[in-house]
Amino acid sequence: MEAQHRHLGPIQRELHQAVAEGTKDAILDWLLRYTEALSAHFELEDGTVFPAIRGLVARTEGEIVVLVREHQDFLEWLEALRDRLATQASGPETLEEFIRALRDHEAREEALLAAVMDEAAS
Repeated sequence: MEAQHRHLGPIQRELHQAVAEGTKDAILDWLLRYTEALSAHFELEDGTVFPAIRGLVARTEGEIVVLVREHQDFLEWLEALRDRLATQASGPETLEEFIRALRDHEAREEALLAAVMDEAAS
């Protein structure tokens, strides 16, 4: 899971650079690429990783429900960001807020997986 999260980094950096440069077409292009990559990542987690975690430790259900719901929230957030960027310039702080929230989410996912793996190994 951690490796998957790291693979999103280069696209995230390109998007951030496009926002910093303020070129709307480039911003929208990188935002679309980032949204597609993040969506594919979420599908992998929701369809494979989380069911496997549930199978190992059933008590994780509540945490997984929250994480899956946040996946949808993140995709909606990116859609709203895209809509704002399409109609007006938006500063990097908007993207930074999203990235901070996503990093917190990823850290919770990784902590959950680590705890489950430790518990399963015991």
